[in-house]
Amino acid sequence: IGKAIRAQIATGEAQLIVGTHALLAEGIPYNNLGLLVVDEEQRFGVKQKEKIKIVCNGVDVLTLSATPIPRTLQMSLSGIRDTS
Repeated sequence: IGKAIRAQIATGEAQLIVGTHALLAEGIPYNNLGLLVVDEEQRFGVKQKEKIKIVCNGVDVLTLSATPIPRTLQMSLSGIRDTS
């Protein structure tokens, strides 16, 4: 991610950011982030998922996953994942 993009993210000027897991790299200060959409969430590792929790404290997160429905349901019922 280039310096100009990092600056726009830091100031909140960038209202929509589309990218890869590189957006979870250290040193990217998010400002006024309202929604995070994660595609193919099942490909993220534990460290990346923990980083999302830190970066997105108070942010709405929509995850799209190819994880089978029974596993997703079990995660929801156990409290690991919210459903709506």
